[in-house]
Amino acid sequence: MSFAYLTILLVTIGCMVLCDWRWRLTFFHDARRAALISVCMVALFLAWDALGIITGSFYRGDTDYMVGVELAPEMPLEEPIFLFFLTYLTLNLTSALHVAQAANRVMQDQPDGGSIVNITSLSGLRPSPGTAVYGAAKAGLVNLTTSLAMEWAPKVRINCVSAGMVRTELFDDYYGGPAGAAAVEATIPLGRAATPTDVGNAVAWLASDLAAYVTGSNLVVHGGGERLKFFDHQVG
Repeated sequence: MSFAYLTILLVTIGCMVLCDWRWRLTFFHDARRAALISVCMVALFLAWDALGIITGSFYRGDTDYMVGVELAPEMPLEEPIFLFFLTYLTLNLTSALHVAQAANRVMQDQPDGGSIVNITSLSGLRPSPGTAVYGAAKAGLVNLTTSLAMEWAPKVRINCVSAGMVRTELFDDYYGGPAGAAAVEATIPLGRAATPTDVGNAVAWLASDLAAYVTGSNLVVHGGGERLKFFDHQVG
């Protein structure tokens, strides 16, 4: 009996929960709706699995990385847990799409159209070790923005803002206290992390008529970037 696969699933779901808690994506945004959707989707996937098992299309092969407990013939214990992870990931990745679609339906009928601004992150533009799922979701949001900008023009403009480090109420704790936070901020060319107002100002500009000819763009708000350590060791 091995708990390797089950452990990986539970750890990954735990990472998703942390991302959800930090950015209020699904369950921490609307727990009742997220739970209802999750139950329905997992049930639908399990019904699909059952159909595949009955018709002989699906079967479980032997492996040393699963606990070996079957909830039903050819239905391992890990399957519903994996299906929940798949649903949770999909909700996190598609929540921005659903909101944008709802806004677009209204804006397309307005005489002056409208403007949609998504908030993404530098984690979607560079390697994101430790938060790979979050980085992948944000990278997908950038691509979604540029694609929808082509689909919904000319009535609706859609852009995104990729924020770097932002000084929120959790900033110091996230970097191990005031000293750690100050050290991190020192790597930013402008000498400080962004404030929520900095990000809000960028969003306000993109949403305004001053950006009337801007769509499909990703406005990076990061104070000049993150200085890499190897810069300190360059000679010449």
